[in-house]
Amino acid sequence: MNPIYLTKKESEKLENELYQLKYVERPKAIQGIADAREQGDLAENAEYTAAKEKQVLLERKIQQLEFMQARIRIIEPKEGESSTIRVGSKVTLLNHNKGKTMTGLVASTAELNFYDIDVISLESAVGKNIIGKSVGDTFEIDAPAGKLKYEILEVE
Repeated sequence: MNPIYLTKKESEKLENELYQLKYVERPKAIQGIADAREQGDLAENAEYTAAKEKQVLLERKIQQLEFMQARIRIIEPKEGESSTIRVGSKVTLLNHNKGKTMTGLVASTAELNFYDIDVISLESAVGKNIIGKSVGDTFEIDAPAGKLKYEILEVE
């Protein structure tokens, strides 16, 4: 089971979402089922069916977040490492082939929906090559279109 690397802030976001689902949304879903059940014949009760489906989706989401939570490893920058790229670093890269820059947060694929900015997945070719590098470093990756050359412009 691969770990999921999150900053403390992102781990707290996940915990808050899980708490909301378990202790606010789950009771609402259960009450919705109870209310729909009181309306009579369950075989022809569309509201009951919809309430049950909503509960199933909610329970799946809770299971998914609990599974993720069990794999979380908190990462925090160490003193003097701010210029070295690690999980959680915000990085600006120059793609020499296209002459364009991109900025993203280095994170695991499991975290992609937690951020408001672009994410560079650790599982991607760029993500695999970027860890441990610093501003000014360059690297190449093999892509279907040929070799792509990147330069690291900024690390936060």
